[in-house]
Amino acid sequence: MSILELRFDWEDPGGAQGAELRATWARLEILVDGTAITRVIDHRVRSWRDSVVLPIYPLAEWLISHWWMLWNEAERSVTPDRAAFMGRHCIASAREGFALPALIVLPAGEWVQLQWQPEELHHQQLSFPERGSCWIPTSAAQDALSSFINSVVARLEEQGLQETRLQQDWQAILNADSDEQAFCRCAASLGLDPYDLPEAFSEALITLAGQVPADLRDDFFQSACSPTLEQLGYNLQLLKQAQSQSQSQMASLDELCHLKRKLATTPLPHHDMPWIQGYALAHSVRDQMRDLTSALSAQELMLQLVGEDSGVMGQSPWDGAREFVGYFGPNGCGGPGFVLASGSTERRRFLMARALGLYLWPTPRREGLVTTGLTSEQKRNRAFAAELLAPSAELRATISGTVVSGDELDQIANRYGVTSELIRRQLTNHGIAMVSED
Repeated sequence: MSILELRFDWEDPGGAQGAELRATWARLEILVDGTAITRVIDHRVRSWRDSVVLPIYPLAEWLISHWWMLWNEAERSVTPDRAAFMGRHCIASAREGFALPALIVLPAGEWVQLQWQPEELHHQQLSFPERGSCWIPTSAAQDALSSFINSVVARLEEQGLQETRLQQDWQAILNADSDEQAFCRCAASLGLDPYDLPEAFSEALITLAGQVPADLRDDFFQSACSPTLEQLGYNLQLLKQAQSQSQSQMASLDELCHLKRKLATTPLPHHDMPWIQGYALAHSVRDQMRDLTSALSAQELMLQLVGEDSGVMGQSPWDGAREFVGYFGPNGCGGPGFVLASGSTERRRFLMARALGLYLWPTPRREGLVTTGLTSEQKRNRAFAAELLAPSAELRATISGTVVSGDELDQIANRYGVTSELIRRQLTNHGIAMVSED
């Protein structure tokens, strides 16, 4: 597990202006697994160092101002305003004329991804040369940044500074009760500042959120491509339609329910990366069904799991919004019902496998949304679906070379009953082979 650290030592501010800036002048070092993200090359003196010298009040203030977005506004497959999103998730936005690296915080539920990249600061004749990416538990990232903010607050108090905006805003976050936290998470998921919304909008958002089941609330808001009440209301109607369609289904799916109960006692990597969780769940499902179904046929596998080919399931097609592509919930017999967006047989089979990944993961939830979002849960069910339908071990055993042509890719996809893109991703993600672009 990767570790995020923010180390700093107080420095003499010299002739710096501003009480908050003078009080928090420091030498700052940001490290991930011991690598200094703040490593900087100073072209004026032709030397490098692992730290930057600056007042850290602006960084702490920026973290507080974006606190709820940092942990709840997940990256989307299509982000309407990428620049605005990065402004809420890259600490370079807190520079205020000083040198900070382009460290990006991308939340994904239980995990958060950190990314950093080289950048030239021509005006200051400095450059940050480091590039990298890692995943760390959200709770660990929150602890690291909370500790940093608390240290800045303590420093201000030591220097006789009280009631600064930073101190007031941080106290408001710490004092938020459960209802306030829930509202802040919903608003921030949409890229909105929960403390800077019109009262009428806030009240409407609270009312709408109350109509979304708790099991679905995070995915409902984190996948929304538009923060307007009109779009959210439309998405809510689609959700209600999916619930109604699920409840109208009468298939008992006894084998699937039995499989879920068996998986509840199967050791799974609950604290590992989401895609590792997805692969492990797929392996467990395949192991449980080894004597029942062909090793290579995704169609036959789905026949065993849900009683019919997922590409031509009997329920009404659900086109959904851009954000929602599948749903599972209770059906009329007390078992699970599934609703999928329309599309080709291969696409619906993949969506069905993603919905199964949500249903089979050992949690007590009664409903689940399959979305286009990039949260850890959606990453897990994508990995599960790909590994269930086209197991990497079989692909590795089948493919002898290190390069696969486009025609071969299509042949493999046809054999497994999936899209060529799914096979491409499996070959790439598992390091099995490259796909020739010729």
